[in-house]
Amino acid sequence: MKLFMRKKEDASYGDLTRMSRLMKTDYPTLLTWFDNTIMGLGSSFDRWRFHDGPIEEVIQHVEALDALMNEIKIRKAE
Repeated sequence: MKLFMRKKEDASYGDLTRMSRLMKTDYPTLLTWFDNTIMGLGSSFDRWRFHDGPIEEVIQHVEALDALMNEIKIRKAE
């Protein structure tokens, strides 16, 4: 499931690129998504590392965490 596909660069803040879906999301929801994505990363990493699961899921979670963290950093700076 690709929640955070980067289709285009929506806006930038310094070196950070913001995605429109994240820009429109309220702060508590961002934190919830971050928590859930961390848990998904742990699960997908375990499947990849110990059960021959696909590395693509791990990469997807890491990219989602990066996008979420960038948006959280921007909100904290504003």
